[in-house]
Amino acid sequence: MKPTACRALRANLASNQPIFGLWVTLDSPAVTEMAVGLGLDWVVIDAEHGHLDWKEIAEHLRATVRSETVALVRLA
Repeated sequence: MKPTACRALRANLASNQPIFGLWVTLDSPAVTEMAVGLGLDWVVIDAEHGHLDWKEIAEHLRATVRSETVALVRLA
């Protein structure tokens, strides 16, 4: 995730533009990779209700590192 992606997401939220994203509860980072490939604005990695451990969360985050998709992690 690039800093420009965070700024673009904030700007779109502030200007009431539609944004698109996905809640991820599955352990496979392929889901996040697909979201990035589709050009979604954000993904939330939901570790509150899922069974994701720290290794899997890190893999999801790694899938967004060089993209314009903002990754958020929900822990509790």
